Amino acid sequence: MSPALKVLIVEDDEALRAVYEQLLTAEGHAVDIASEGREALAIMRPDTDLVVTDLNMPGMDGNAFINALRRDPRFGTLPVLVITAHPGHLPEFLEGPWTSVIHKPFRIELFTRFVETVATRAPVN
Repeated sequence: MSPALKVLIVEDDEALRAVYEQLLTAEGHAVDIASEGREALAIMRPDTDLVVTDLNMPGMDGNAFINALRRDPRFGTLPVLVITAHPGHLPEFLEGPWTSVIHKPFRIELFTRFVETVATRAPVN
């Protein structure tokens, strides 16, 4: 088993937040939860290992959240997994290292493989 991660989930859909949380905690990872970008920035911790976020959310959406995250020197290279039903609106920052996109609906194996990759710090493809 890989080392435990501290993961921040940023998702406005309560049912999806619960699924992501269940998948992560079942593997021993610690989880913080936010329902939109401003809330996520307010609870970001320096020891966060991974962010799982939606793009289309009320308040601060995922695009603005990730842009703010990338501008902060503490989180500029933090791994981010974007899970979105709207792949047509993917900005250029998603091309950076340690950023990956999964389109909804998705196979759980894609989610768990990305988390495992981050946990073992292997390059993400």
